[in-house]
Amino acid sequence: GAIGLGIVMQINNAFDQVRSSFSVFITNWTTITQLRSIYKRLKEFEKNISYKS
Repeated sequence: GAIGLGIVMQINNAFDQVRSSFSVFITNWTTITQLRSIYKRLKEFEKNISYKS
């Protein structure tokens, strides 16, 4: 069967939403990785403090 224009438009909109969602991660990847690194260092710091006290 033929695919109607409405279905094609819905598929296109779905792909646009997925692309838009991924672009947030791609655009902010440097910041995300920096924040993860800071989080890991703070967790390690907290762990070391609790061992010493």
